[in-house]
Amino acid sequence: MLEISREKIEQIKTKKYRLLDEYRIRDINEAYNFINKLGTVAVYSDKILPNLYDAVYSKEKPRSDGWNWDRIERTWHFALDLAKERKIYYGKLLRKKNILIPIKLFPNFYKLYAKSDYLKEYHDGNLTKTAKDIMQVLSSKTFLSTDDIRASLSFHKKEGTKRLHKGLVELQENGMISCVGSIKGKSNWDVFVWGILKRWLPVEVIERAKILTRDKAVRNLTKQFIDTKTITTLSEIRRFFNLDENEVDGTVAYLLKKRTVSFCSVENKRYLIFKKNWLKEL
Repeated sequence: MLEISREKIEQIKTKKYRLLDEYRIRDINEAYNFINKLGTVAVYSDKILPNLYDAVYSKEKPRSDGWNWDRIERTWHFALDLAKERKIYYGKLLRKKNILIPIKLFPNFYKLYAKSDYLKEYHDGNLTKTAKDIMQVLSSKTFLSTDDIRASLSFHKKEGTKRLHKGLVELQENGMISCVGSIKGKSNWDVFVWGILKRWLPVEVIERAKILTRDKAVRNLTKQFIDTKTITTLSEIRRFFNLDENEVDGTVAYLLKKRTVSFCSVENKRYLIFKKNWLKEL
């Protein structure tokens, strides 16, 4: 089994995730290329995924709390502008965390997670009334801001706002809506604009998802995730995608047989690697 040092892994991640100023992102095209190459990226710091925030360049130094507000604003606008252009998906499809997914990869996610019939899901007990009500409001419009949805459903008090945000997360997790941009809200702060995912996505994404088998989609996402992570484990793949143990184990066994991925040893622990990348590095 291939032995890889922790130092080598960190060296690769530093360049791959653009963690030094010489590599950092300075414009929206670089932001898009970063997301497109890595496949699945968190917006801000995340325990599993690389993130856009750490990769964005800023002249300002972080505040005492560790955050760099110039970098936060640039990250926000890069992500939302790319979503507005339908170049990436922006939303909480997995783990209640905002993630960025390039459109070229999204048919695989759509195949596994999207549910299009919200009334059926509601009547089957899989969707709350709040989520159903939000879908009904969105169904009559092309796009609506969070403020517009709140006003339509009279969710003005603190409890109503809490229900609204829970409903929006629920719909994102069910692949029914996505963030499609932002506008200035009533308080002069930017607020998210939402749209029904199936209507917002380019037609070719839906068509590609239709012809994909589940096995193929899981293989595509597993392969991309291993590549994105540099090194990972079976349990991390299962946890991130919320997939059955047998499904992930079978997928990895297939990729090992095809010699697409391989096992390696790091400090006497076993990890998966994307074989083609490591052949270039070693």
